[in-house]
Amino acid sequence: MYEDILHNSADFGLVAFPAKVRQIEMIPFRNDQLVLITPPGHPLARRTPVEVTALVGQKFIGLEPDSPTRKAIDRIFRENKIRVEHVINFDNVETVKTGG
Repeated sequence: MYEDILHNSADFGLVAFPAKVRQIEMIPFRNDQLVLITPPGHPLARRTPVEVTALVGQKFIGLEPDSPTRKAIDRIFRENKIRVEHVINFDNVETVKTGG
């Protein structure tokens, strides 16, 4: 997306966790929250809010390790000394939401 903006192929784009690029102006669009998606019967399904420490040892469907969102989630896990079991990774948030 950044290359498309820089080469005038697109006028704007929306990204989560934007990278700083000197030639591109970043304007906050909205503030989103990370949400936990579970099956209805999962022990965490009825908790609100879910503390990050409750995720210890859980099986986790996530994004590819090099994606900005995954890097942000991994940083949250590291900061809280959380280890999850990565069972599958996808390159697209919509695919993560549907489980493949």
